[in-house]
Amino acid sequence: MKFWYIDVEISGTRAFDEVIEVAIIEVTSDNSNCNWIFDSLIAGVDSITPSQESLTGISMNDLSQQGLPSIDLVVQHLLSIPKDTILVSYSLQFDLDFICHTAELYGNEKLTGKGFQGICLLNEVKALTGKHVSLDDALGIVRMNHRASVDAKLHFELHKRIRRRKRTNSSLFIANRTPSILI
Repeated sequence: MKFWYIDVEISGTRAFDEVIEVAIIEVTSDNSNCNWIFDSLIAGVDSITPSQESLTGISMNDLSQQGLPSIDLVVQHLLSIPKDTILVSYSLQFDLDFICHTAELYGNEKLTGKGFQGICLLNEVKALTGKHVSLDDALGIVRMNHRASVDAKLHFELHKRIRRRKRTNSSLFIANRTPSILI
């Protein structure tokens, strides 16, 4: 079995906003092999909100570079996911919805209605701790900005911690406390 840890960065939260960066890391279930499947800014966006530029550090200048891949390449990767592979993200449905939305804006409906086997780490943390917290809070870290490649690596780290905790003693998780026990 393999896991694909995926993360996206977006241009904002408006109806016409798009995916501006995608990272996908493939890791075997025993953590013995780690490969980058995809890690790039995405071409095509017309604007980025000031709040997203501040959060990600990605500017319109970065997004206007020649040779950036389109969202279609991300769609191709997702459609080629091996059958024994599970998608993992901190907010998996959000990431997949935004990829699908962006692809549809450009006329690509190949992901529309497509299902994937996946794990939402936010739901896992919530089930173990009783709290809805950010990825940074779940890991006990503080960051100034977010990039897809770093977040995908953090998804991998959090998933390892959750899997280890579930194998040992999940009774250590106490509801209504900050999940510092994932640290």
